[in-house]
Amino acid sequence: KVKVDLMKSISPIKKVIQKNHPLIIYYFATPRIDIKLYDKKNYIIYKNFYVDLPLKILSYSKYFNIKFFYPSTIFINKNKSSYVRAKRLGEKTLSKQGNKKHLINILKIDEIYTKQNLSLFNRNLPSFTELLNTNRKYRSKIFFKNTNS
Repeated sequence: KVKVDLMKSISPIKKVIQKNHPLIIYYFATPRIDIKLYDKKNYIIYKNFYVDLPLKILSYSKYFNIKFFYPSTIFINKNKSSYVRAKRLGEKTLSKQGNKKHLINILKIDEIYTKQNLSLFNRNLPSFTELLNTNRKYRSKIFFKNTNS
C-alpha cells in the first residue's frame, strides 16, 4: 500500500510499478469535488486527476501486467459541470486503454456517504464499505473477479 501526493510528484508510483509487477492499482485520487462549478480552471484540475495522471500511470506500466481499477460515478450523465465533463472524458479515454497487459475496470458507484457530501438533511447514504459488502457487481469489478487473472 502506497499513498502518494499526486500534486507533488507521481514518480513514487513509477518505482512501485517497476519493482512490484504484476499488481493491481486502485486509483482513488481526487481533488476536492464541487459539481456546481463550470469553469475552465476547475476543469483543468479535474482533467489532470481523472485523465492525465491515470494515463501517465498506465504509461509507466506499458511493459508490465497490471490491473487498474478506476472508480466513477452514476452522476456522470446527470450534470455538465467541470467535474462531470472531466470524469466522463476519463472513462472514455481509459476504457480504450485496456489490452493484454492492462485490464481496466471502471465502476460507476452509487451515491455514498463521504465527508464531501455532508448535508443538513439525514439522507442515510451507505458507506463505500457497505456497498462493497452488499453488492456482488461491485466486488467483482473491484477485486477483478470473473476476469482472466
